Amino acid sequence: MAPNDDAQEAARELAQRAQDIRFTAARRVGRKLLWTLTDGQFGSTGPWSDQSCGPFERPGWRVRAAELDGDEAFADTYWVCRRCRCGWVEWPYTAPQYLRCGLADAGLATLRADNRV
Repeated sequence: MAPNDDAQEAARELAQRAQDIRFTAARRVGRKLLWTLTDGQFGSTGPWSDQSCGPFERPGWRVRAAELDGDEAFADTYWVCRRCRCGWVEWPYTAPQYLRCGLADAGLATLRADNRV
């Protein structure tokens, strides 16, 4: 396989691990709540991460991202209404060398699954 083929194969494997998410929270209360809600998966070392945008940047918004070899392979910014669970995704991004490897499909599918009513 050519080096680009190796990178794309690694990205396909990363897409298959989209359920392996490392959650982070800005506040101690949020971390404890996430630990409880994620059955102890909060703080795990998965290749995917889900973190707050920060209280001053975009309050209530989060970023779901995946890293591959230390580089951001996929990321999107999203917000979900706590009351109706309706969500909005902005700025989905896939690094050019990982296009067409299923990262966006996998990332968005887990967002939908995580936020069903």
